[in-house]
Amino acid sequence: MTLPMNTFTTVDLGCERGNNLTNMIMRMENPASTEFLHLFDSIWNDADKLSDVTEDVIDMISAVYQENSPELVYFMTLYNIFNEFLEDISEDILPNEATGFKDSIIWNKLYNFQKDAALAIINKLE
Repeated sequence: MTLPMNTFTTVDLGCERGNNLTNMIMRMENPASTEFLHLFDSIWNDADKLSDVTEDVIDMISAVYQENSPELVYFMTLYNIFNEFLEDISEDILPNEATGFKDSIIWNKLYNFQKDAALAIINKLE
């Protein structure tokens, strides 16, 4: 029974963008759940399919911090996570600033993260 593992991908987990329109959710009774857990454990404990990369990741992060400032690493991380989304942004989907909402008293009282959220909401509403 391998069906449940077909949706255990980086796209389905939200780590990567994908073309999936829906994610099918299956409810299984206890015997099927036990079989699923057995399947998961067999894959999890198979050294040919999985390997521990913790030390490699720690070494890479340590090397990056030795050569670059934490701020640069942070911004590069953000860029690598969101660069595909940045490519999709154009003038057509940005909020219309001609309405003057950025000149309001309320706008000037918002924190930066609140301004970002407000712009995101305006974008979704438009």
